[in-house]
Amino acid sequence: MKHVSSAIIGAAALVTLLSFGTAASAPTLNKCSSKKKGCVAKKMAGLLKCHAKANKPPVGLDPLCIQKVKDKFDGGADATKGCFEKLEAALGCLTYDDTATVEAKIDAFVLDVVQEVSPTFPAPSNSACSAAKKKCVSKKTK
Repeated sequence: MKHVSSAIIGAAALVTLLSFGTAASAPTLNKCSSKKKGCVAKKMAGLLKCHAKANKPPVGLDPLCIQKVKDKFDGGADATKGCFEKLEAALGCLTYDDTATVEAKIDAFVLDVVQEVSPTFPAPSNSACSAAKKKCVSKKTK
């Protein structure tokens, strides 16, 4: 019985170690990484807000709304004014020049959400439910 107990304790210790890891194996986080995640959340929320507005009344997606959100993220005509570029210039970031890669992933995520809750997209719809669901996902991403 004593052998079984020590085996269980050993297994529990191993599971705990593997679950929580050690300080040396913990992911390295820094201020820049944290702020980049904020940039990502703002872009996702902004795009979803544009899509939600398109449902009330069903006027279609406003390209100016989309462009405004995009410009805040990537800087528009001046890339140095983009959210990631400003951070990379000011802080010690773990990654550099990843604006386009991350932006493509954000756009794919937003498109997936929009198509899930508004199956007729890109055709305008007058669904208050779809608009509310987009707002809900927008809040969750923040």
